[in-house]
Parts: sequence; C-alpha cells; structure tokens
Amino acid sequence: GEAMSKAFKELISKVRVGLLPADMFISINFSDRDSFLPNNTLDDGEDAELIVTVMNKGKGSGYGTNLEVASDNSRIAFEKNIVIGDIPAGGKRDIKINLKAAKDIGDGKALFRVNLNENRGYNSKSVALNVPTSNQINRAIDNIVTEVIRQMRQKGWKRIAIAEIEPIDSSYAKLDKYLLKEFFNRFGHIKEISVVEKSLFDKTIKSIGSSF
Repeated sequence: GEAMSKAFKELISKVRVGLLPADMFISINFSDRDSFLPNNTLDDGEDAELIVTVMNKGKGSGYGTNLEVASDNSRIAFEKNIVIGDIPAGGKRDIKINLKAAKDIGDGKALFRVNLNENRGYNSKSVALNVPTSNQINRAIDNIVTEVIRQMRQKGWKRIAIAEIEPIDSSYAKLDKYLLKEFFNRFGHIKEISVVEKSLFDKTIKSIGSSF
C-alpha cells in the first residue's frame, strides 16, 4: 500500500545517501595563546594546542572518522589517536589537541603530521605543520640562578628572602607562577638558599619578555 511504498522510498534514499562519497579535508594550526608565554613557539614546560579543522566537502557523510597525529619530536606529549565519529555532508568540526612540552625540549622545531581516516576509505590528504621550539625559559632561569649564587657568595649571605610577587599585568600572571615554581625547584638543590630575591626574579621576566 501507500505506507509501504513511502517506507521503501525512504529506505532507498537512505541507501543512496550512504553510497554518496565523502570528501574530507583537514587543516592545522598551532596556538599557545593560553600558555604562560604566548609567543607562537613551544617553550620548555609549556602547555599549548594544535587546532585541527575537519571539513567534509562531499555529498555523502564521512563515517567513523578518526584523526591520527604524529610528531618527529619525542619531547612533546599529546594524544596520538582521536575518535571524531560521523561528519555529515558540508559538516565542519574543530578538534583541539593538547600539547605538553618537556622541560628540555631544546631549541629547534617540531614537525606535526595529521591525517583523517574515514570508514569507507574517504581519507583526507595528510597535512604537516612545523612549530618552533625553544629552551629560553630554562636559559633565563639558569642565568638568574647563577647570578643569585654569585651575589650571595660575594655578600656572604646564607639566605635571601622573596617579596610576594603580585603580577600587575595579568598576561604575566601564569608566567610568574611557573617561573616561581621553577625557581623553588632549582634552589631546592642548594641547601643554603630557600628563596629568591624579587629584583632578580623580575629580571628573569624582563629577559624573557624582551625575547619576543
């Protein structure tokens, strides 16, 4: 009857849509906007992200899609495989991949390669992105630690005190917090020194600030 043929037509149209090809595209961007040192570089100890935009320019859905992420730099932690699922024809998704740089990431670059797999084989072309890496925070802290020790020996001090650091400029708040923690970590190995002088700490922030 009427209802039967309607259901049959719907089924046929569903099968047809299922057979239509997907056409998957991806693009990637790096962002360290929310990190303690936003300078478009993956700095030592920093948290940043890759933003992958997935688009389906085909007439059919992209089924069971997943992203594969790889890097030639072993000093960065990130998720290697991300399940996205179905993406309808004309659909678009932004996927954030968290990156965590090791404290000894070094000066150089990290090459990221991303590709998208689709169940029926309508995979995207693989895309690559080079991100510069830097050990500048380590260097700045090392220099200041050396300077602190030099001054202490010169003056015969056994301990120095730190004033609480109140970041005036909020964009420095995260950097302040990170540097302070790093200072305490490093000075912890030197028994006579428990804390750091504020003026030297400020110098670190200036030396890093002037490098971007």
